[in-house]
Amino acid sequence: GATVNLITARAIIVATILHMKPDILEQKFKDGSTFRASDSFVRKFLHGLLSWSLRKATQAAQKLP
Repeated sequence: GATVNLITARAIIVATILHMKPDILEQKFKDGSTFRASDSFVRKFLHGLLSWSLRKATQAAQKLP
């Protein structure tokens, strides 16, 4: 399987938003801020919707047979 880290997940989320509903990225909230795919947002999204958790790679997984 492919490795999915925080950077990869953020890129996929932002690319999907840009493809499906790009106006979300320009929408201003009441406090004047705009949408940001922060580390905490991406972690909560992956855990809450997909039940995924990010883990560090082990040494054994990094070695080639």
